[in-house]
Amino acid sequence: MTRAVTVGLDFGTGSARAVLIDLGTGGAINERTAGYRTGYLDETTAPGMHLAPAGITIQQLIDEYCGGMLDGHKFYGYLPGGASGGILPASKNDIPLDFDTLQPHGCFIGSAAIVVFSDQDKAAKAAVNLMKFFHDESCGQCTPCRVGTAKALTLMERAKWDQRLLGELSQAMMDASICGLGQAAPNPALTVMKYFPQEVG
Repeated sequence: MTRAVTVGLDFGTGSARAVLIDLGTGGAINERTAGYRTGYLDETTAPGMHLAPAGITIQQLIDEYCGGMLDGHKFYGYLPGGASGGILPASKNDIPLDFDTLQPHGCFIGSAAIVVFSDQDKAAKAAVNLMKFFHDESCGQCTPCRVGTAKALTLMERAKWDQRLLGELSQAMMDASICGLGQAAPNPALTVMKYFPQEVG
């Protein structure tokens, strides 16, 4: 029995990426637990659904399952765990993708909805669009999430992010939001500030 998850993202370049991830039971590589990850990776030469063992690295997934990046596109970054799982740079391409491997890097596998983007995209724009999604999806019940996502979006839409204030706001959201949406919404912004500081001032 498998479960499918669909995520649609627009990185501000006009192209939406549909990502489908299938979690099941099966083999594993890189000394990881059993299970599979599949993904639709748009900016690769072989886009589509790909079934891969748990513990695969993003670089292995791109090279061995997707035929590499498209001509003119250089691997720049990726979302290893869907919308709230954080954003990692291409330099972190050797991390096994599994449930306990991403936390030291400020990320988590979440839905395992893997999104790869190239140097023609911006991680900061991806984070802004993700925060828009979280703001739209907030039920509004708790103030830290309702107001926090709105304020974070305002701060992130500026050319230069107020990283200190955004960090404090993120901590308040993670500590005080009632549910996982508000608690995880800051992850893309936090990882962009950590791994892509050149994009946010």
